[in-house]
Amino acid sequence: MRRPMDTKMMSQWRANWLGRIVAQARLRKWQCPLVWTTSSSFDGVHDDKLQDLVTLAPSEWEAVVRELTRIAMLMHTNGDMRGLVQSLRRCEKFLHSPRRRSMCPLLSEYREALKHVVDVTCIMVACVLEKKNLDQEPGAETVADTDTWGPSLKAAMLAMQAQVRVACFLGLPSGAETAHSGTLLLPHALVLASRAKDAAPEEGEWKALYADLLPHDHPRKLTLLRNAVRARRTPFTLTCLSRFLYKLGENEAFDLCADALLEWPLSVHTNVSYVLMFLSCAAPCKLSGCLAEQCLLRLQRLVPQSMFALGLALELRLHTESGAKHVRPQPYGELDHATVDKAQKLYAWTRPGRPRLARSTSTAANLREAQDPDRH
Repeated sequence: MRRPMDTKMMSQWRANWLGRIVAQARLRKWQCPLVWTTSSSFDGVHDDKLQDLVTLAPSEWEAVVRELTRIAMLMHTNGDMRGLVQSLRRCEKFLHSPRRRSMCPLLSEYREALKHVVDVTCIMVACVLEKKNLDQEPGAETVADTDTWGPSLKAAMLAMQAQVRVACFLGLPSGAETAHSGTLLLPHALVLASRAKDAAPEEGEWKALYADLLPHDHPRKLTLLRNAVRARRTPFTLTCLSRFLYKLGENEAFDLCADALLEWPLSVHTNVSYVLMFLSCAAPCKLSGCLAEQCLLRLQRLVPQSMFALGLALELRLHTESGAKHVRPQPYGELDHATVDKAQKLYAWTRPGRPRLARSTSTAANLREAQDPDRH
C-alpha cells in the first residue's frame, strides 16, 4: 500500500524542484519551453499526438522544438522518465552530432539560439532530478547571454516560443479548435510570430508561421504567404501557401503541392501534405492517386511507426475502394484534428490482436492484411 504514496511524494518533490529551478532560470533570463510553459499549458494535450507531431515536423528545426515541447510537458506533468530521457537524447543528437548532408538551413543559421534552448533544457532537467540549484551545476556558467544577440537570433527565439504554443494546441483532442480558425485559441502564438516576423523581416519561415496563424479572411494572408515563399522556399512555406490557395479554390494549389513533393521527395511533411490534399480534393483528377500511393510507400520507409501515417494509408485504401470523390469536404491542414482522430481510429487495426503493418513492404498488401485479421 505504500507504493502509491511513494509515487505521490516523488511527484510532489519533482514539482517543487521544478518550480525552484524555473524561478532561478528566469532570474538568469534563460529561455526554453520549461520557462515558457506551466502545467496548465498542457491541459488536455495528448503525448501520443506530440510524438506524431515530432515525426511529421516540416523541418529538423521544428522537430527539435516539438521534442523540447514534449520534454516540458513530461516535466510539468510528472510524465514518463524514459520518454523524457529519449527526447533529450534526440535533441542533443540533432544539435551536437557532426554536420550531416541533410542539415536544415534553419539549424545552420540560428544554431546559437537553438543551442541555448537545448542546453538550458538539459541543465534544468538535470538540476531537478539531482535536486540541486543552478549555481551548483558547472555547465550553467557556459550558457550564452541572450542580451548580446542580434535581431535575427532574437527573432528565432520568438519564433520558437510561438511554435511551442502551436504544438501544444495541435496536441489537443478533437473539438478544441473553434469553428472558424485555431487563431482564437492561439493569441499568444500569433503575437509572438508577429514579433518574430517584424524582428527579422527577411526570414520567410517566420513570415509563413505568422501568416498561417491568421484568419482565412485576413486581407494580407495570401500576400504574406507568397512573400514567405520568395524569401525562403521550404516544405513549410510552400505547403502553407498551397493549403491556403486550396481553401480559396485556386488550381495553383495542386501545382505547388506537387512541386513541394518533387523538390523534397524524402520530406515526411511534403509526402503527408500530398496525401492529405488528395483525400480532401473534390476533384481527384487534379492529383494522382498513384503518386499518393507512392507517398505512402515512402512514408512507410521514412516513419514506419507513425500512427498518423499508418492511419492515412488505411484511409486512402478505404477511399479508393469506395470510389468516393472525396472523404472530407473541409480543406486539410495541420489544424485538422478530425483527420488525426480518424487516422487514430483506423490505426486501431494495427493494435495488439491484429496483424502488424510493418511485416510487408507493400502498402496495398499491408492494408489487405489489416482488413482481414483471419487471413493468417
